[in-house]
Amino acid sequence: MLLSGNDIRDLIASGRLPFNPPLPERQIGYSSVDLRLGYNFAFYPSLTAGLPANVGDIVSQIIDLGDESRVSDFIKSVRQANNWTLRDGEYIDIQPRAFLLAETLESFTLPNDLAGRVEGRSIYARLGLTVHQTAPSVKPGWAGQLTLEIVNNGPFTYRLYPGMRLCQLILEQLSSPAPTPEQSTWSNLRF
Repeated sequence: MLLSGNDIRDLIASGRLPFNPPLPERQIGYSSVDLRLGYNFAFYPSLTAGLPANVGDIVSQIIDLGDESRVSDFIKSVRQANNWTLRDGEYIDIQPRAFLLAETLESFTLPNDLAGRVEGRSIYARLGLTVHQTAPSVKPGWAGQLTLEIVNNGPFTYRLYPGMRLCQLILEQLSSPAPTPEQSTWSNLRF
């Protein structure tokens, strides 16, 4: 069962669904919570222009997806080589076909009887901007900021600012509580 905006407000007020920073009322919709774009980003270099020549080493690698530890190592190396932290008033441009990782401004904790799903907002989807690829699930017990996998499928370069409401969190009540809160396999890959 999807939670309504009233259910979400009640959970926040009771302390069972904490957000940091606290959510302004305008971010709580009829059946979702808008999440804002955070300050940390990492570009994947294969589809970006103007990067230093030495990133060609990363671009030409073949990543063995059968070995999750190598996938994890590759993601860490991309983040270390190509990450940016913006300040208030600064922005980042995402060119057509570019892929970047970003985090939400808000961190939150889900109780073990709720699951979530992160989805893009329709205003940006209509421009061709995707905020997650195939990983929308937020499992019971999640704690922290979400990592977004943003792709510009549109024909124009888009300017993104920290603090903009880029995605939404949809919450669902589980039929019974999860026995133990689950942490993501990739939680060590956060910014």
